[in-house]
Amino acid sequence: MKKIILLFSIMSIFYQLNAQTQIMVHVEDATSKEPLIGAGVVWLETQKGAATDASGMTFIPSADKYPAYLVVSYVGYHTDTIKLSSFQAHLHIGLRESMTLDAVEVRAMQKDNFFKSLDPLKTEVISQNELRKAACCNLSESFQTNASAQVNFEDAVTGAKQIQLLGLKGIYVQNTIENTPSLRGLSSSFALDNIPAPWIKGIEVSKGTPSVRSGFEGITGSININYKEPKDLTPLYVDVFANHTGRVEGNIMSSVDKGKWGTAFFANGAMTKDKKDRNGDTFYDQPQVGQVNLMNRWVFDGEKMESRFMIKGLHEDRTSGQLSLNEGQINPYKINIKTNRIEGFGKMGFFLPGLAERSIGVTASGFWHDQKGKYGLNNYDGTQGSFFGNVQYQGIIKNTNHSLFVGASIMYDNYNEKINSTKLERVDIVPGLSAEYTYKYLEKITLVAGLRTDFPNHFKAQINPRLHFRYEPVTGTQLRIAGGRGFRIPNVYAENIYMFASSRKINVIEQPEYEAAWNTGLSVMQDIPLGEVKTKLSLDFFHTRFTHQAIVDIENGHNEVQIYNLNGKSYSNSFMAEWTLTPVEGLDVKAAYRLEDVHQAMHGELLRKNMLPLHRGLFALTYKTKDEHWMLSGNVNINGKARFPLSFENSENNFSPINTMLNLQVTRYQGAFEFFVGGENLLNVRQNNPILGASDPFGSNFDTYQVWGSTIGPVAYGGVRYNFKNKKSNQHENHN
Repeated sequence: MKKIILLFSIMSIFYQLNAQTQIMVHVEDATSKEPLIGAGVVWLETQKGAATDASGMTFIPSADKYPAYLVVSYVGYHTDTIKLSSFQAHLHIGLRESMTLDAVEVRAMQKDNFFKSLDPLKTEVISQNELRKAACCNLSESFQTNASAQVNFEDAVTGAKQIQLLGLKGIYVQNTIENTPSLRGLSSSFALDNIPAPWIKGIEVSKGTPSVRSGFEGITGSININYKEPKDLTPLYVDVFANHTGRVEGNIMSSVDKGKWGTAFFANGAMTKDKKDRNGDTFYDQPQVGQVNLMNRWVFDGEKMESRFMIKGLHEDRTSGQLSLNEGQINPYKINIKTNRIEGFGKMGFFLPGLAERSIGVTASGFWHDQKGKYGLNNYDGTQGSFFGNVQYQGIIKNTNHSLFVGASIMYDNYNEKINSTKLERVDIVPGLSAEYTYKYLEKITLVAGLRTDFPNHFKAQINPRLHFRYEPVTGTQLRIAGGRGFRIPNVYAENIYMFASSRKINVIEQPEYEAAWNTGLSVMQDIPLGEVKTKLSLDFFHTRFTHQAIVDIENGHNEVQIYNLNGKSYSNSFMAEWTLTPVEGLDVKAAYRLEDVHQAMHGELLRKNMLPLHRGLFALTYKTKDEHWMLSGNVNINGKARFPLSFENSENNFSPINTMLNLQVTRYQGAFEFFVGGENLLNVRQNNPILGASDPFGSNFDTYQVWGSTIGPVAYGGVRYNFKNKKSNQHENHN
């Protein structure tokens, strides 16, 4: 395998060195930094030119002689003429709007969330404007209007949450921050609460096995988070959020943008002090949380080199458990989880001189994560030190229809865990090689074929092929096919924190091995015009089948958590239909249905996944007034019946009720200010008794896992955002 990849790389470089010299040109709005699609790039006094694509990029042959003049033009923008004294491989050009441009018309073209039309993966982008339509203070609250991903509570006391994609937990998703592996290992249960939503520029949600560039862990898809850069911020941004249950949160962001380089500082503080027991079970309805986040990032964009650096720190203190004692009880059941984390990354990209669209990138990232937890009589402490390094090369082969990516990476994880008096130590080292070939034909066909080979120190080498194909037979119709394999190394304790807030005994029947699965999928997107109304229909189906899996089994009559390796079938079938339309100007409507059929073999029996609704529905709408001073947004999430596990009080298949969550928000834009008020769970849907055995938490039938809904009821909230010295880019963001 190593010889094949080496030979592939040598052949690629040979072709590239003999290719016609071209110049890569990026054209964007000089203020908002948005790409300009269809901008003209022409050599002065010649017919040699090109137009930019959906990413604002194009290639143009080198001038016959230098100095030469390049003319860049776009409707509604001032034409720019650039003098080149010699050949340059990469040009980054910003155009400024002319005074006659109707800015309202330009802003109306951009959606707050959209699918990447040219991406061979089915990828949905959730912009920061979409995040502002709900009570979105952190990443866990960022998917209320997303039909693909769902965030669920893991239990009724700790506040631990997990994303679900294609019916499977978020641990099977390749979670990245700016395409660097993150939110993994010991942080998996609480990481969603630790990323402030106002810091996020956008979230990319992709279904199916991701590109081999992202890493080896993706099985069901990928979720990539992009933080705001200095150019996305004003010199000072401040926001404050509060709700009636005692939650208060605030953010301060400041930036300095000097063109080629910039820096930004981010600070977040959050506090929840809700000491209430509304259902009378003696337990907090929600945990008390105190959190501080700090981050600093630097960017540099030069003609021959680009770089990104970031460092982030977190401290969190989480308390839950009993507010009062039951009759005959001596000591209260208490939960306390303290987390400290520091992380950072650095990325540098170099454009190779004299070669168009050829670059070398170097990435290094790492984090230290310390978590100490007390769950009644159980203690779980863990420390993780991790490092990821990656070197990659990408370039074209002869012309822009053919491109190649090759990379080498290493993942290092050092785990130290302590469960009560038992110590567990593990070091995982996973070096890997990857290669990916891309073929493009105009905007109709894109084929991406990739291969990863990883060499974990505890298991045999893992070979993961991946294929993605996009075809647009006619304008407005897009067909995508995806397939591939992924693997991961499980961390069963940190990823199933609910097992400690229970009276179940942990019985390790087999030590968990690696997890691996094949994922295949088909999706169709179709534009359907209804008169003057624009609509889009999206259909997709994905099948995931595990060949190796760590089983955490609570479906037994022994009131145990049994841990062993898969012996039998384990699969997921996921179907989704989504319809979006704009019936009148300013009104966006979305309706979606999702079916998730997930089964897993446990102790010789194939069982449907517990606590997972078979059917889900979503209806969301947004209305913005023509003067762009008001916005009304709302969403309804409908969850079908979910099966309770066969344990404790449930010896037969029992199901949760169908439940519907209604959320509404009104936003007012007033100069540099944004004011918003809203409500969640306005239909007052509650789970009255989410904790089994609450009257005897130290007894043999205590369980906090079987939670399907809110214990709080309706929640009212409000807040304000303020941008000091607004830039035009921020006006675009606020009124999109």
